[in-house]
Amino acid sequence: AIQYHGYQTDEELAKELGTAAALLSVSSSEAFGMNILQAMSYGVPVIAYNVKYGLNLLVEKDVSGYLAPLGESKAAADHLVRLLTDATPNAKWADMVNTTYQKSQTFDAKAAWQQWQDQLATVPNLFLR
Repeated sequence: AIQYHGYQTDEELAKELGTAAALLSVSSSEAFGMNILQAMSYGVPVIAYNVKYGLNLLVEKDVSGYLAPLGESKAAADHLVRLLTDATPNAKWADMVNTTYQKSQTFDAKAAWQQWQDQLATVPNLFLR
């Protein structure tokens, strides 16, 4: 069942995401939603629309979820049904839970800081010339 709970505290959010089987995001404009990254940090696979600028960095087919063409709600629903009712759902879903969590960790604060430092190391410092 799909439920909307409104604002959640960190503790409530952890409880909900800890028991979620999937996250369905039907935003037509959210390019890099924190809700998606939060769900992924709990290993929750994501089904979302393929919007510009970002979701394709987070959601990989058969790795961390599925992207449906923008506005095609039937395709999104089909992805969700397939994920939850696959002939070998437990194995596929369990694999996706692990890979979804791993994917989310590439966006945590420590990883982002390291990526920033790596990029800075490759850019010439024009002030030192």
